[in-house]
Amino acid sequence: MGGRGGNGRSSAAKPAAASSETQVENAYESLRQGNVIWVGLANLREKLPNMTRAEQDSTLMKMVSERKIRLIPEENQKTITKADEAAGINVSGEIKHLIGIHKGM
Repeated sequence: MGGRGGNGRSSAAKPAAASSETQVENAYESLRQGNVIWVGLANLREKLPNMTRAEQDSTLMKMVSERKIRLIPEENQKTITKADEAAGINVSGEIKHLIGIHKGM
């Protein structure tokens, strides 16, 4: 009868997939440098390849409504690139290009 015993199934559990909010927070933290709070949405979106644009937008809007993040437009509109334009999100008729997560928000 030999064998290793058991039922042939691996006892290691699959790690649970991170929530979409956790993915956004992790991507943000990987991009944030020093005391700089604001991160470009274009860069953030690049760090979220497992989420569709619709999922990203939905998650960002949910986090805004829950006051977990802030989204603001780039103040210096002359510095906006095509990537920034494409990554922007329309919030109340204004295109936002930057995300900030502050633990005190």
